[in-house]
Amino acid sequence: MPQLPNAPHELPPPTPLNNFMFAAGFQSMESAPSAMSLINAVLQNAARPPLDVIDELNCEQVLLGESRNLRGCRLDLAVREGNHRLDLEIQLASLDHMADRMIFNTSRMLSLNTASGTRYEDLPKITVISIVNFLYRESHPDYHQPFGLYYEKDPERVTDKFDYHMIEMLKFRQLKPDITNPLQRWLYYLDTGYKEPDSSIVKEAFLMDQGLYQFAQQYQRNIGDPRTLDAYYGYMMECMDEQERIDTAKSISRAEGRAEGRAEGRAEGRAAIIRAMMKTMSVMDISNATGLSRAEIEMLAKEL
Repeated sequence: MPQLPNAPHELPPPTPLNNFMFAAGFQSMESAPSAMSLINAVLQNAARPPLDVIDELNCEQVLLGESRNLRGCRLDLAVREGNHRLDLEIQLASLDHMADRMIFNTSRMLSLNTASGTRYEDLPKITVISIVNFLYRESHPDYHQPFGLYYEKDPERVTDKFDYHMIEMLKFRQLKPDITNPLQRWLYYLDTGYKEPDSSIVKEAFLMDQGLYQFAQQYQRNIGDPRTLDAYYGYMMECMDEQERIDTAKSISRAEGRAEGRAEGRAEGRAAIIRAMMKTMSVMDISNATGLSRAEIEMLAKEL
């Protein structure tokens, strides 16, 4: 099997946990068995009914707003089974509002897949799965945390139309992976198993899960394909450029804020001195001493 190539320009290597390379493993309906294997691993780990079939599959799907005033979103892997739509996203960069992002993706998927006049009972079911590479909910030890809409005083669900799954890789890495568990099998391969595809534990995982094996084969083809790698490096350069623009804008904003704060501080300090002088000196004397005009001094006097 091809070795993982070295990334140029100090870019991160094209690992399967990178959202670009992850999505590249699901380029057509031929990858539906892999998508079903991964999604069902998540659903069954949370005691949810598995998918029986995938009717539609898209990777890196962009859901645009209906106008420039509405925010869009991008889905790394989107599938549909009948009236059930599922979004799986890889998020490596830390986000403080990840749950809000998941709910936002739900709203976009719901609105864009619901025709005018649809009855409420016929609304699509939406499942959003996020695999994140940062610690989101420190107070809870589980690496896989399902959530939804529940009543406050009992665990009964308000509706099963919205289902969410947060999977935290930092917590998963604290475990000794159990490859008999379908979800842990997938996470192990995405995180570290891809580095040793010929190891006994990875081979055993492949024998247990043909969908995972199919994904691994596609990943190996992708890292050996110059066109895929060129697209990956271009994507990562765009991400780095965008982050640099954001960081630059934040730095300028902070610098402007500090400069504005210093200017305001100097103005307030000068005003305090003038006000103190006005208690014992005439306006003319203050004007001669400070260079301020009579009007400026009288304006400060009104603020006393």
